[in-house]
Amino acid sequence: MVPVKNESKPGRSMAGMTLVEVMVVVAIIAILAAIAIPVFSNYAKESRMSEATTNIQGILEAEEAYFTRFHRYTPGLGNCPPSPPATAGSNQKWPANVEADCNAPAGSGLGWAMLGWEPEGPVYFQYQVYSLYDQAGDKVNLPSAVLPTGGWGIDWVTELGNDAASMQPWCAVQASADSDGDTKLVYIRGNSYNNTIFRTPDGEY
Repeated sequence: MVPVKNESKPGRSMAGMTLVEVMVVVAIIAILAAIAIPVFSNYAKESRMSEATTNIQGILEAEEAYFTRFHRYTPGLGNCPPSPPATAGSNQKWPANVEADCNAPAGSGLGWAMLGWEPEGPVYFQYQVYSLYDQAGDKVNLPSAVLPTGGWGIDWVTELGNDAASMQPWCAVQASADSDGDTKLVYIRGNSYNNTIFRTPDGEY
């Protein structure tokens, strides 16, 4: 038997791709990226919003524990961390010396140290507590005098009272951050009256 020669047929090599094929692959990748990037961006923002909701609930729970012990909520607590993250959408560590760094005299036991709460890890948001009470534990602060307007889901005057002496005990928590670098802040807020979290309309996304 005569062996048959293994002759390759004329035609294009299978080792490469044509320019058209490369352009099609690039186009497909571009389309997938155009779909995936906004989805990922929104997912990242939602993740940051989840941090605020979780921490506000934790702060309100700590305030309720404080109220059970001392029969009042803490006084107002200033922004902590004291400055926003250096870059919008980035996070930062909770201050180790929370009294000195978040506007309370070091060693005083006041400010955030008196609440005894801190987040589990770095935070995207700044947190602030508003309260009916002052440092002496007296009812002095009406919501109209201390709270930013809107977004609290409660009619403070008709539901809690209209003067400091008769007003029902309350505290409220606000988280704020620039989540996307457009210099507009998003606010997440909660209060001790109905323990519900509210997000203010802001056009962030």
